[in-house]
Amino acid sequence: MKAIVIALCTVLIFCSAVWSHGDEQHVLGTVTKIDANAITVSTSPGVEKIVSILPSTKFLKGGSPAALKDLKIGDRVAVHAKPKAGGLEATEVKIGSGKSPSK
Repeated sequence: MKAIVIALCTVLIFCSAVWSHGDEQHVLGTVTKIDANAITVSTSPGVEKIVSILPSTKFLKGGSPAALKDLKIGDRVAVHAKPKAGGLEATEVKIGSGKSPSK
């Protein structure tokens, strides 16, 4: 029984490593600023992250392909980004279907 538990734990640890995004960081929050080259995301009160947008950045909204033009201030996002030259470069931006709750 002990060997089965150890084997199961090993498989779970391996699977989580495979499903992770390698060296990418996740930025979760609300969009506060948008321009052609970057978006600013408020991750918690007083904390904002600027994420560069590249031509290769993929956008998804509700599981369907989207574009930067579909992103609006106030949208909730989940950004997968790679650290580059002291900043973050987005590889994927998932746009939430609803707006952030009112304060």
